[in-house]
Amino acid sequence: MTQPSDEDARIQGTEVTRPPSSDGPSHEGSPTQLRPSRSGQDHLPVLDGIRGIAILAVLLVHFGSSEMEPALRTGSWFERAYDKLASTGGCGVDLFFVLSGFLITRILLRARGKKNAWRNFYSRRVLRIFPLYYFALTLVFVLVPVVSQQAADTTAELRSHQIWLWTYANNYTPLLGMELQQSWLNLNHFWSLAVEEQFYLVWPFLVFWLPARRIFWVLGGLVLTAVATKLVLLDAGNRMAAYMMTPCRFDALAMGGALAYLSARRGGLLSFLPTARWLLVGAAGTLALIGAVSRSAPWLWWTTAVVHTAFPVLFTAVVALAIEAQPPILNRLLCFGFVRFFGKYSYGIYVWHGLMYSLFPIFLPVAWFEHVVGHRLLGVFAFTVVASGASVVAALASWNLVENPFLGLKSRFT
Repeated sequence: MTQPSDEDARIQGTEVTRPPSSDGPSHEGSPTQLRPSRSGQDHLPVLDGIRGIAILAVLLVHFGSSEMEPALRTGSWFERAYDKLASTGGCGVDLFFVLSGFLITRILLRARGKKNAWRNFYSRRVLRIFPLYYFALTLVFVLVPVVSQQAADTTAELRSHQIWLWTYANNYTPLLGMELQQSWLNLNHFWSLAVEEQFYLVWPFLVFWLPARRIFWVLGGLVLTAVATKLVLLDAGNRMAAYMMTPCRFDALAMGGALAYLSARRGGLLSFLPTARWLLVGAAGTLALIGAVSRSAPWLWWTTAVVHTAFPVLFTAVVALAIEAQPPILNRLLCFGFVRFFGKYSYGIYVWHGLMYSLFPIFLPVAWFEHVVGHRLLGVFAFTVVASGASVVAALASWNLVENPFLGLKSRFT
């Protein structure tokens, strides 16, 4: 029988122990030997903080940028500068994808070869994702029309396209020129949940079936596939499809998966840290360079693809450094209670904030806040805090009434 390679054995949790070699220099005292890698811990609190940063960025771009107050684009130099900063909050979705790729691949690598691995993985994912998502769809497509015929009439066109949402295929609607937003109801943000569900559907098969040493190469191929697909769609003029379709998001998911693969090897992520620092500098420099160049020039159509690959590179480096507490202050900041709170409830906040996006301004528009405080930017800040707070309240309610009862069942699938 062919002996498994060291790589296969390590990834499957049966690390091959080698006797110390007398042929080479001793590595005692080297940085990677001073302490074990933190990436091997079962629970990584710092990831809750990173998830919290991601959802705060999303809230900022949707509630606190020119998406909600277009006048910021033509306001004072300070307002314009603030708006450019706030508008980068969309990268929070890229960060969510990197985290998903890391966490899901980490779970799958640890489950390789174990009994009931398929059943346990999919059961736990269903219990985590489906209850809140389908509760939200039931609320807007079933319960609201029963309560208010007028509300149903104003969203009749969107309701005619609801099959795309029920089947987690709504991230392909840009190919058909469809918008999942009408009147008081916005469901466009559910595209990212569709991407993740499609990832969950396919990726476990590859991780469980492929030899461990080939997984890393597949991940690299997925990154190249994503870049190529985005360039093709952008060249064809379909920018939203290049933003929302699952193949275009393979890069972020695959980079997170590659990080999980590296963390499962002997030594964890410690040996990756020097590379992570270079990736951080390179990605940040690339993004700064693109930000300094006007993307309105026709020949710069390809920069959108670069941006949404550079951000995942940046975040992959940040996640690696944060996990290994390099620098230590980064770990402490991300473990702060405030950001971890948002991380814990980020799924519910994300689901409900999209509904608030169209509904909230109907009752309390940004202009009202600006009038009350007597200042445009301060009014935008006040609106952002109140709208985000409403999203948090809704998330806390759904956590206790919908999510938590189902999450209690996850212990049956371990």
